[in-house]
Amino acid sequence: MKKILLIALACSCFLFAQNPGVSIPHGLVFAIGSPGSGTALTTSSQSATLTIPFGCTIGSPAPSRYSIALGAGDSGTLTVKFWKIAGGTAIPTVTNVINTSGLSLATGTAVQSSTFSDFTATTVTANDMMIMNITAISGTIDSVLVVLPCGS
Repeated sequence: MKKILLIALACSCFLFAQNPGVSIPHGLVFAIGSPGSGTALTTSSQSATLTIPFGCTIGSPAPSRYSIALGAGDSGTLTVKFWKIAGGTAIPTVTNVINTSGLSLATGTAVQSSTFSDFTATTVTANDMMIMNITAISGTIDSVLVVLPCGS
């Protein structure tokens, strides 16, 4: 397993050396709850605070897609919003919201979309802090995972 990892790292270094300036997308991962826990999420349930150690742009490079997925056995609908603040001595609050209506899962147990027009701010500066907050929820949901693409 270590040999495979070393080969992958060597290949990544080679790709960067051969293609300087190539945008490498990152995934900002937000999770709330524990799959199969039986503890229902509620409006205002929040993710842990995520400190992002690099600068990037949410939704970049195009045509990146965000994803929302419920835990196994969950069903229902939900809407989430994101809060972001510059790194420092305070975590983000509702006054730091960066999207208007929120990202929603209306049917099924997962959704992917390349529409980022709901975001009022997409620039992330190194060491910004973000939180995901549930603003609406119905059904039986004990976990949700959201991945926002964020590249240069």
